[in-house]
Amino acid sequence: MSERPTERSFYAPLSRILERFGIKVGQEISITYHRTLYPDLEIFINDEKVVIEVKINSNIKLVEAIIEAHEKQRIAEAEGFIAILLPREVREIDPKVLSDIAPKIEINQAIILLPWLSDRWERITFLEFAKKLRETYETYLKTKLPTTNFDVIVRVARDVINDLAITLRRFLLGRLEILNMALQIIGRFDIYKAMLEEFNVSENEMKAWIADIMAYIFVNQILFYHIISKKLNLTPLPKVIHPFMPQKNLLDQLYILFNKVSDKYPRILGMASHIIEILKKIRNPTIDIIITKFISAIYALRPENVEEEVLGRLYQESIPPETRKNLGAFYTNPVAARILASLAVDSWDEKIIDPACGSGTLLVESYKAKLRLSPSNVSRDELHRKFLAKDIYGIDIMHFATHLASINLSAQNIRIAIDPNIYAGDGIEKLVSCSLNGESDPPMITTIPEWLEYISTEKMKLPCNYFDVVIMNPPFTRRERIPERERKKLDVWFSGIITGKTGYWAYFVAGADNVLRQNGKLALVAPEEFLLVHRWRV
Repeated sequence: MSERPTERSFYAPLSRILERFGIKVGQEISITYHRTLYPDLEIFINDEKVVIEVKINSNIKLVEAIIEAHEKQRIAEAEGFIAILLPREVREIDPKVLSDIAPKIEINQAIILLPWLSDRWERITFLEFAKKLRETYETYLKTKLPTTNFDVIVRVARDVINDLAITLRRFLLGRLEILNMALQIIGRFDIYKAMLEEFNVSENEMKAWIADIMAYIFVNQILFYHIISKKLNLTPLPKVIHPFMPQKNLLDQLYILFNKVSDKYPRILGMASHIIEILKKIRNPTIDIIITKFISAIYALRPENVEEEVLGRLYQESIPPETRKNLGAFYTNPVAARILASLAVDSWDEKIIDPACGSGTLLVESYKAKLRLSPSNVSRDELHRKFLAKDIYGIDIMHFATHLASINLSAQNIRIAIDPNIYAGDGIEKLVSCSLNGESDPPMITTIPEWLEYISTEKMKLPCNYFDVVIMNPPFTRRERIPERERKKLDVWFSGIITGKTGYWAYFVAGADNVLRQNGKLALVAPEEFLLVHRWRV
């Protein structure tokens, strides 16, 4: 029986293919990583030294593969690193024919970390890999714009959120002090509970999902800060000396960085100090390792190079599918949101409010609809300032929703620091009262009470008959599940206006009339009972 091919067996045939595309191949080198010696191959793309490593049958997680590649790049003192992961079936190839079939050998995935490209290529042959490597470099020479694959960033963020949430769940369910601190992130737990009971979710499951929310928010705060630090020349995230050996004061360093800019992004980073306080009380080394690995992956992938047009989707799509499913009551399907906003928004200067904004999906799609209708002589930066400062408003009774909506709106033009008009509070109460209270300048926020005071609807300037569009996906919670104190308020506010048996959504519909201009538009996702007029009246 002939000898089976090893990783090193593929370097010679791969070298010949690379040379066909003008990529110079140097010598084989060895890199010691975690006390193990790895054979690698040096290549040069227009004098840029890049190290290639081939692995067979590697089941390493994406974030781990990126960190390992980044570390080996540093050790090799190279400008870039490429990890090629082959399926185990290649070990069955006869070494005698390896050179002949090499162009058609399929790569499971290639992790690409280069000065001009951060990407992951899947199911690509050796020949296609070499051709694509050359083409991406030629494109970079023409555009001088480095690129980062959006989907890779999303997948890494999702993996880290999952890892952090699993760890946090243990402590939220096992320590009452930690749970009570985390509940402040949620806001009205009675409303949160009422909304999720519609889906037959147990109270313990609801509390466990708080860990998912906390992990999602904190990971995205780290990602958001990194991107603005690069685009606005701020102090960078802590450098990672060793991804598996976190610095002892890592959380303190993040606390200082976030607080420095919390006055510019209070709704996005104001909650960070409270989350960090919770993490410090937990004092679990796994949490520090997860955060350190994420920061290391961020430095390797350079998410600041993601195209501006898709950057705004990053925070919406980085939520893991399981978490999105669990928290479906707080999200609107992006496709449905896009359709509804396209139907509702007729002009670029319309004033829009969502009184139950959740993660802000409807507001983001309204922003995009306004952008499509805007005049060509107004700059994108000016439009962003106008939309966020004057045109778009959101309210949600859940504290964490104000963070999600704010980060999704701000990410539409992340270079411009505008604090969105997103508030935490009772949307129905605000629609009914049409408050005219003014706002003060953003404060330095270092505690959760300060953050809650700042985002409260008590500070919201919401005039009556002001908005052109009220767009919403209100909660469909049945009346009997609405907390009693809320039902009593609703009965007072809508006495003689709403009669019959109806859900929470109907009160949002009735209240919307107070803030709409003459001939204003109401656009909503409505439940089936909306058509059953015999059951309710407005």
